[in-house]
Amino acid sequence: MSSIGAGGISEGSRYLFAMDSNVMLAGGDPFAEVMFQSNANGQVCRSLARDALLNILQGEDDPSRDAKLGALLMGCAVIATPEVVAGFVDAVGEFEGRDLTTGKPSVSHSGERVVGCAGSGKKGRKTINISTASMLVAASAGAKALKAGSRSASSLTGSSDILEAVGFAIPQSVEDATSILDATNFGFYSIEDTVPRFNGVYGQRFFAPHVLSYALPALLIPVQVDSLLYGYAGPKVSLSAHALTTLGHSSVLVCNNTTDGTHFIDELATVGTTSLSGAQGGVVGPTTQFDAVRYLSLDGPQSPPDIDSCTTVAEQVELFLSLLNGELPGSIAESTVCLNAATMLYLAEKCNDPREGYSIAVEAIRTGKATSKLREVVAASWSING
Repeated sequence: MSSIGAGGISEGSRYLFAMDSNVMLAGGDPFAEVMFQSNANGQVCRSLARDALLNILQGEDDPSRDAKLGALLMGCAVIATPEVVAGFVDAVGEFEGRDLTTGKPSVSHSGERVVGCAGSGKKGRKTINISTASMLVAASAGAKALKAGSRSASSLTGSSDILEAVGFAIPQSVEDATSILDATNFGFYSIEDTVPRFNGVYGQRFFAPHVLSYALPALLIPVQVDSLLYGYAGPKVSLSAHALTTLGHSSVLVCNNTTDGTHFIDELATVGTTSLSGAQGGVVGPTTQFDAVRYLSLDGPQSPPDIDSCTTVAEQVELFLSLLNGELPGSIAESTVCLNAATMLYLAEKCNDPREGYSIAVEAIRTGKATSKLREVVAASWSING
C-alpha cells in the first residue's frame, strides 16, 4: 500500500474519501474502493466515482469488465448521491471525448420557453408510449416541446418505433430535428448514436434503473432547453432532481408513477401514485405525491383502455392513433396522456396550472387539433429530411 511521505500522496493513493481524508485507496483501484464504500454504506466523491467508471469503460482487455460494470452501476444504488451520479456522467463524457453538459445550441426564439422531455426507461410496467402522444397533444395546444428518444428499451414501443409506424421520418441530424421543431413545435432528437463508444460497452446489459438512470438520458438531449420534464422509473425522484441540477439544469421537474410501490414508470399517470420533485433556479423543493384523479377532479371511475392494455406493437399503434383521434374519451389512456401534456403546457407557461393545462389538452384531442398536429409533423419530417 502506498503511503503519505515527505513528498505528499503517491499517484497510486491519490483518492481521498469525502468523510475521512486520512483513509487512502488500497491498491490504487478506484473500482475496488467504491465497492468497499458501497459495502460499508460510505460516501464517494465525484472524482472517485468518475475514475471508477472510466477505468471500467477503458478496460477493453479486462475479462471481468461486464461484471464490474454491473456491480458498479447497480451496486452503488445504496450510496448514490448527486456527486456520484455526476461523477459517472463525467466518465461517460470523457469516454466519448466530449462534455455532455455544455456547449449545446439554443433552439429558443422570441422568448418562447422550450420544454425538453426525456425518461430513464427500464420501466417496471410495459406501457403504451405515453410521452410521444403527450408531446403531440402539448404541441397542438401551443407548447414548444422536444424529446430525446430511441427505440424500445422497456416499453412495448420506443419513441422512434411509434413515430416511424405512423409515418414520421426520423431526422438524421440535430439541424433537421430543430427545423422540424421550428416548423411544428414538436422536436424529436434520436439518441441511438449519441454515445456510441459507451453504448458498445453498456447496451443490452441492464434491465432495471441504476445510478446513471438518474440523469444520463436527459443529458443526451443535444440542444438547450428552458425547462426539463424528466421521468425516472424508480422511487428517488428527489435524488434525480438534485443530480440534474448538479449537472447544470436549473429548471427541472422529475416524475414517476407506481401502482404497487415496487414497479415504476417514468411518466405521470392517473392510476396509482404519482411523485414529483422540482427545481427552480437550481434549488430543489420537497417531493410531492398525489392522486391525479382527485387532483384533476375526474368524474367517476376511468374506463379502459389502461396504459398497459396493449400486448402487440400493432395494438399500440392502433391505440396511439385512436387516442389522438379522440376515440377514447374518459379512458385511463387518454387521461394519462392529457396529464403529461398538461405538465408540458405548464412548464412552457401556456397555462396557469396543470389543472388548466389538462382541460386544454382534452380540448386539443376532442377538437381534432392533436390529429392535425400529427399530420403536420409527419409532413414536415418528410419535407425537411427530403
